[in-house]
Amino acid sequence: MNHKKVIIRLILSLLFALIMLGLFIFINRVIKNKNLHISKILFTLHEKEDQNKNAVILKQKLREVESIQSTISSHLVDKKKPDVFVFFLEELGDRGGTTVDVKNISISKKESNTMNVDVTIEGSFNNVMKTISLLENTPYRLKINSINIDSHKKESLDGGKVEVVWISGVSFTTLTSE
Repeated sequence: MNHKKVIIRLILSLLFALIMLGLFIFINRVIKNKNLHISKILFTLHEKEDQNKNAVILKQKLREVESIQSTISSHLVDKKKPDVFVFFLEELGDRGGTTVDVKNISISKKESNTMNVDVTIEGSFNNVMKTISLLENTPYRLKINSINIDSHKKESLDGGKVEVVWISGVSFTTLTSE
């Protein structure tokens, strides 16, 4: 009887060991599958995180490009809106204390994206020189071709006083946008 009990215990022990081994293998595979699944999820999460970082960087670069484009545009005259440039020149004369008359605006056929402009500036010598200096230092890209300065005597409206008025003819070329 002891012998039967020992055999039954041995069989039960072996059966229990096999069940435990099978359970161990099953749990091990479940854990490996979970780890594989989690690593794939983490990889995807890192990819999404990198995409978000790249999107933020792209937005910053786009803002920088827009800023650079607006800066460049502020240095170019719009061919479609020359009246804005003429208004700018007239305001420039007001700031310099002179009268600026735009005599001619022509789009150059020889050089692409350029515009030839002729203006006359009228006022006192100091104000004419100040306006010419303001014109040279505008944010627009200008190339001054010629400057002529002459003085004229002009009687005042009340009839008694004669004053000297300086008139400057300025011819320049400016860059235009397409």
